[in-house]
Amino acid sequence: MIDHKRKFAWVHIPKTGGQSMLSLYGYPPVKRLFSGSSGGELQHRWGHHPIKELADEKNSLYSWAAWFRDPAERLHSAYKYLKDGGCNAKDARYAKRHLKGFASFEEAIEKLPNVKRSAHFKTQASYLRGVEKLARDAEVFNHNKLSDSVQDLQKKALLPSGGLPHLNHSPTQALRLPGHLIEKIRCLYIVDYMLLGDNEVSARKWSPKSLFSSPISVVFYDSNYERWYDKWLRSFREENKLTVVPIFLRKKGDDPRLDAVNLAWDGNRKTLWRMRLQVMWSFIASGVDVFHLDVDARVYGDLMSLVEPEVDMAFSQGTITPKKVSKKHGAVACCGAYFMRGKQKTEEFLERAIQLNIRDDQVSINSILFNPKTLKGVTPPRQERESAHRRSMSGIVYSWNSRPISVINGQDRTKAIIWSMDKASRLKDWLLPETVIWHPFLRSAGRFQTIFEKDKKSQIELVKRNAAKEKTAKAAGKPGKNLQGNQPPAGGKQARPVINFKAKGFAFFGAPKNGGTTIRTYLKIASGDYSPQKIAWLQDATKKKYIISKVGSSKWTKHAFKTKKPKKGFHKAFCIYRDPEQRLISCYKDKFILEKRGEAKDLPRFVELLNITWDSRVPPKETLKRSKKSRNIKYLLRHFMPQSFWWVPPQDMDFVLDFKDWQSIRRVWSALLDIELPDIHLRNSAMSSHSSETIRMPPEFNDYLEKIYQSERAYQRRISHGDEHAPLLEAIERAG
Repeated sequence: MIDHKRKFAWVHIPKTGGQSMLSLYGYPPVKRLFSGSSGGELQHRWGHHPIKELADEKNSLYSWAAWFRDPAERLHSAYKYLKDGGCNAKDARYAKRHLKGFASFEEAIEKLPNVKRSAHFKTQASYLRGVEKLARDAEVFNHNKLSDSVQDLQKKALLPSGGLPHLNHSPTQALRLPGHLIEKIRCLYIVDYMLLGDNEVSARKWSPKSLFSSPISVVFYDSNYERWYDKWLRSFREENKLTVVPIFLRKKGDDPRLDAVNLAWDGNRKTLWRMRLQVMWSFIASGVDVFHLDVDARVYGDLMSLVEPEVDMAFSQGTITPKKVSKKHGAVACCGAYFMRGKQKTEEFLERAIQLNIRDDQVSINSILFNPKTLKGVTPPRQERESAHRRSMSGIVYSWNSRPISVINGQDRTKAIIWSMDKASRLKDWLLPETVIWHPFLRSAGRFQTIFEKDKKSQIELVKRNAAKEKTAKAAGKPGKNLQGNQPPAGGKQARPVINFKAKGFAFFGAPKNGGTTIRTYLKIASGDYSPQKIAWLQDATKKKYIISKVGSSKWTKHAFKTKKPKKGFHKAFCIYRDPEQRLISCYKDKFILEKRGEAKDLPRFVELLNITWDSRVPPKETLKRSKKSRNIKYLLRHFMPQSFWWVPPQDMDFVLDFKDWQSIRRVWSALLDIELPDIHLRNSAMSSHSSETIRMPPEFNDYLEKIYQSERAYQRRISHGDEHAPLLEAIERAG
């Protein structure tokens, strides 16, 4: 509605009191479609149109306004309105085609955002597209205070006088939604909450022009990363003037941040990845151009220099996830730093990614981007590219490309660019003057100190020195920090969880639930992955009997079902023996009680599968149908198989260490790794409120446990204690 007489315009957003506003100008209640306008002084295009379709050279100087409504209430009202047939044949057709299959409003919300084709389900912010063309910023009023805001505008002579009736009202009941649906609406309509202000999501009321005038930068952080976000923001401000939208992930007990947008988070990374997709869709669907950056992606230059006019999306280079894409195309789009334009085709792209329902935004985006059914081309092709940057970490080789990669996808030919390593570096030792984003692939606890410790010039010099040291160490045959030693031998996956110490001629045979978390920590300490602060924290965690959720995985201890003898050339083989009953109870606690991968009624069949696997050495392709988490029975079986399943025969096992005597185990590993290891013994059972001693062995396992004891007596007899480890320590010392 554009009032030339009063030089005032307001945007008619569905279900925000538009019919009541029109009544001030004498329009009757709508039961049929109108077209045209009421004359020269009053211009009204019937329907719902964004600012960019209404603004021209003359009216862009007027005062503009829009009324916003709480997104959850507006969606509920729109759903009821359309279900009841709407106000015309178009609404009725839409309801019959898209809403007929939904029995309730909650069911429709579960399917968002693919229920949005009606104007009633679009974000309210999408109707403010083109606000940057106006001379003044548009004013956003709260629908809950519609009468008050109308009276204020009437006092300013911007609206006709008269009372405001409540027209086109669709009867609704009090809205009560489950928590996960409320959070989904907040993510998908986050821009509406920001522009509305004064709510649980955003206490601050954001200016429309601050979001639409130029690309914005979105960054997620929680209370653990808050101080690093402050450092990230200071470094960002040195190079860019773009609007930053900080999204604070509120965990239970956290206070909301007044200077950020707040979203509730359960602490699960997979939940975060799903939320990121929904939030990005909200900005893109509203017509906002967006950069998404992780807190550890430091910006060293002008982000706009990375954006090409014809490009719809642009990404930094990922590692190897998803593996199918990496293996086929030699490139992966990383979701730690990327750009998307607020266009319809990028909106539909993200919509498809959300509908995949994969709880990993990087896997979802790459699955759509490189979908063979819609992929139009990747240039340059893999065989013509030069992967100049290669690093081996934990036995996995990662490759990054020196040149940008162009990807064309879909019938609308959506164009994406994967930035070159010179522009968006992923390596600790690759930082150039032209680098804009430095997002090094680091696994150490001190990665933030590494990224934010110096300014760009000093950091470039430091990187050059470290690269020179690395090159010298490599030439001398010594592994550096990026090219670690003790890597598994070439030739594919290992046959069993063996750690090979080729130089010393030893082989360690591990097994699930036999101290693997602590052993992996020893390896990370020896390879320099852990800072002194992290080591001190681990020692403190051991003293306080904390339970460590994740210390890190390692290719060295990858479990597999195949068995074979160790390769020739090893002088000694050793393992860690744990009491079978305590080990089985630990497995049951972790997998059945904590992770809920099975139920008590699953146990009889599960024990049958254990015996089948023991006899055939091959896990059956069966699932515990009652448990959604236990899709892969192989994962469960490998933990419950006897520890001897992973070992060489007892006659080939030179030393057997006792799990209960961990101090002796630590001395052996200190000698093997040539380092004094700290006194730590960690468990990988996240947030356990039970101890193995308080849980009784289910009777279904009794016969199976007796079978294990019989098979492992030969190993038990070979356990060495205290001074009996001296031969092993002497052998390690002789090997040097």
